[in-house]
Amino acid sequence: MPILCGARTGAQAPARILALQQMPRIEIYSNYNLLATIKLELDTLVIGRDPESHICMPDARVSRTQAIITRNGDRHEIENKGTNRTKVNGKELQEPRSLNPGDYIFISRYVLVYEEEDQSLEDSVNTVVLS
Repeated sequence: MPILCGARTGAQAPARILALQQMPRIEIYSNYNLLATIKLELDTLVIGRDPESHICMPDARVSRTQAIITRNGDRHEIENKGTNRTKVNGKELQEPRSLNPGDYIFISRYVLVYEEEDQSLEDSVNTVVLS
């Protein structure tokens, strides 16, 4: 089970003010188990072994800063920053690439799925530490 760190706390908003919006997200899997779902609210999301990463993967096969997802207008791009491989849909990432709904990102034993769907606004997570 993932350890969630840096989560925003506070009272949950009443249901009448929860709105629906197009909210891209990353679903994180390991061994076919969903570990976490991260809404892409930040302009830059850092993935790596470094505990300061937004998504921390404590795995020696993951670079301290493995990949970065950045918002580019209404799209998101992923860029490999580490010496270890990052793959998107089975192809090694050689240069920044736009993400499309349903894209699979492979980093070590983790599979991240990029999705764009309507999601209700809820408390969000700033940092996720995977086990």
